[in-house]
Amino acid sequence: MRRFSLIAAALAAVFLAGCARNEEIPLGGVAVKPSEITIAKGESRNLSFIIEPEGASYIGLYWQSDNEEVASVDQKGVVSGLSVGSATITLYVDSFRSSCEVTVTGGAVESYRIEPEALSLFIGQTRQLTYTYAPSDAEFDASLLEWSSSDDKVVTVDRNGNIEAVGTGKASVILSDGNVSGECEVSVVAEASAGDFFYSDGTWSPELDVTKECIGIVFFAGHHENDNTDYSGTGIGTVKCHGYVVALDDANGQSCFWGPQGTALGNYPVNEYDEKIPVELSNVENADWNGYAYTQNMKAAAEAAGGLAPDTEKGYPAAYYALNYGTDAPANTSGWFLPSISQLYVSAEMEEEKIAEAGGAGFSNRAMYASSTEFWQYPEDMILYSWVGINMLSMEGKDFEAFMVRPVLAF
Repeated sequence: MRRFSLIAAALAAVFLAGCARNEEIPLGGVAVKPSEITIAKGESRNLSFIIEPEGASYIGLYWQSDNEEVASVDQKGVVSGLSVGSATITLYVDSFRSSCEVTVTGGAVESYRIEPEALSLFIGQTRQLTYTYAPSDAEFDASLLEWSSSDDKVVTVDRNGNIEAVGTGKASVILSDGNVSGECEVSVVAEASAGDFFYSDGTWSPELDVTKECIGIVFFAGHHENDNTDYSGTGIGTVKCHGYVVALDDANGQSCFWGPQGTALGNYPVNEYDEKIPVELSNVENADWNGYAYTQNMKAAAEAAGGLAPDTEKGYPAAYYALNYGTDAPANTSGWFLPSISQLYVSAEMEEEKIAEAGGAGFSNRAMYASSTEFWQYPEDMILYSWVGINMLSMEGKDFEAFMVRPVLAF
């Protein structure tokens, strides 16, 4: 009897233990950990959660973002930052829920771009550099930036990006936040002189450098006082230029029209009272140096009539050939243009030996070279040209198909 009682008691204990194990603990709540986070765009973070009370059972679990363009979440609770902003990540467990507030920042700056990325300066010139960073929504801290020069004997820079050319040579101006940097390559050169060889990289030298591509000859050094052009919108980047270069060859293989008659473009010099200045042999070398502006006038007139063209008067062929000269102009110049009468006259006097040494062809003897200057008395119908070899200044109708074109550029 005693043995039977012991066996019965043991069976009862096993039964009661099994009942205890099968009894479910009801879910009382859920809490996401942490309740708020900050991550950078492109980064990920794992969220966890706590069931209350511990050991409570539940049927379903689901993660959700209320702004999936900013932050997404997978069903393992991994949050990914997609764009700058904020989002709420919510965990649903049966009838309970809990949230985490997510802030997505832009992440680190990946690159800096200095404007301009390269430039050429003369000794004593100054320039303000600017910069941009990428991506544009990065977490940017300007206080971390430092400017420096790779060679303070060539160019110096202050903490605001103001540079000064102090000696000839090349140097890099660097902007860095300690991790990422950007650079501007600066070339500092001495002033040019008439007769210098001008190269495709925008530099020049008094003696021909055969390792470089020579594209023209400097025919006037400095900004001429009678050039009213503002060159700041060109590759020169300053109001005044540093000199003028004549091309080694003609731009057209056969003579062409200047343009149509009947329209005055205002391509003539005027005085302070807006009165036309007559251009004659006595003042032709200095009276009118506005070829760049005049060529832009011709280009605008051509575009209004359908566009520049080499074979129709309305297309202003002389400007077409000058602007489309077969040799590319360096980025730090104005680009090629049709010279004014003074620029044409002075450039035509350039020593042919210089042009020949550089591999070019001199001005054709007894050829009529068109300027961009209209004849002041009859600007609607006539232009000024130089008859090379005869040392002659004359005028002719715009629609006279007899003009050669020798382009020039400013630098």
